[in-house]
Amino acid sequence: MAIEFVSKKEKKRGRLINIIFYSALVVFLAFVISYSFFFYAERKIRKEISSVKQGLQRSPAETALEDKVLGYQKKIVYFSSILDKHKSVINLFNFLERNTHPGVWFSDFQLNVEKNTLQLLGHTGNFEALAQQINILKEQDLVKNLKIKQVSVGKEGEIDFSFLFTFDDQILKQ
Repeated sequence: MAIEFVSKKEKKRGRLINIIFYSALVVFLAFVISYSFFFYAERKIRKEISSVKQGLQRSPAETALEDKVLGYQKKIVYFSSILDKHKSVINLFNFLERNTHPGVWFSDFQLNVEKNTLQLLGHTGNFEALAQQINILKEQDLVKNLKIKQVSVGKEGEIDFSFLFTFDDQILKQ
């Protein structure tokens, strides 16, 4: 019978090789599992991205509706700019109502909004009321360059007159 001697160094090497082998096997399996997980996760995410892209594509009806809404939006913006530039003439009439002498009435007017001028044709019973009306208008800060264009005396002593004056733009914005 033969007796074999196995050295302890070889056993230690065998054990070390086994440990390295099994460690490498565990690392390899972890790598394969990780790779498989990420491969399937990537496919799933790509499918989701694809479905989201398809969902984002608009139908022709949606595009037409969006164009219509944008058209209305442009019209609203344009209309708003027109309203911002609008001058309210009613404020001028209110100004005249507050600043007209009780013995004077106006029968006609010509308004030029671009030049801020107003020509008034009026009628009064006497020169005193006409003078007071002129003073009332001259005292107003919003009235500039008041000019008496015409004065005439009627058959019964009544006075017909015509004023022309420039007014401040603030009258129309009040």
